Amino acid sequence: GLGLAAPRLELALAGGRVAYRGSGTVPGRLGGGAADTARFMLSADGPRLRVVSQRDGAGSAGPAVLSVLEDAGGGELKTIATLPNARRPEPIGKPDERVHAVRFVGARAYVVTFRNIDPVYTIDLADPADPKVLGALEVPGFSERLVPLTDTLLLGVGHDSVPWQGADLQTGVLVSLIDVADPARPVERARRTIGGRGSRSTSDLTPHGVTVVRAADGRFRVSLPVTVHDGDAW
Repeated sequence: GLGLAAPRLELALAGGRVAYRGSGTVPGRLGGGAADTARFMLSADGPRLRVVSQRDGAGSAGPAVLSVLEDAGGGELKTIATLPNARRPEPIGKPDERVHAVRFVGARAYVVTFRNIDPVYTIDLADPADPKVLGALEVPGFSERLVPLTDTLLLGVGHDSVPWQGADLQTGVLVSLIDVADPARPVERARRTIGGRGSRSTSDLTPHGVTVVRAADGRFRVSLPVTVHDGDAW
């Protein structure tokens, strides 16, 4: 909830030993659509820790908060930036959405939130003290896995959806190719929906469920086992 703060610990590894360095807090909690989303919501960047947390019941504030913490010494991880903030109030996500996928790639973060459609947000982290939302892509369905293919291409794996009684109804397994060459204007270059409602892929269970290999000719080969159901969406 909004009143909760999730602790974050820093441990130092040296000479085969683990030493406690400090702790800090961020609003909300780790976790999202997939059972193991939390592992992708943390990213180390030198002395800094970048975190995307989920705020349940956030309403108009949006479901996601990005925090940047820095090792201040003395056992403290000090928050040096959060997003949204007073200077950059644009929410990450829409009311009543949940965080479904997070991926940090270099100086950028990509965040997927979802209720009826899939907003994919691109966030600039080049200045750790001043992160900013650069752009967003809204398409039907949602990704629960974001796999970087190149510096400018992301593979999204999740489920397609159709609107039903004011909510979303999941249908088949969705595989999409997202172009982030212009982070202010991400574009979905291609998509494919496999099966109908009830279809599942190994990616639903583990991030290792989708395997990507780049062949000698530069093309990517994607392995994604899918259990297909061809029933109606309803």
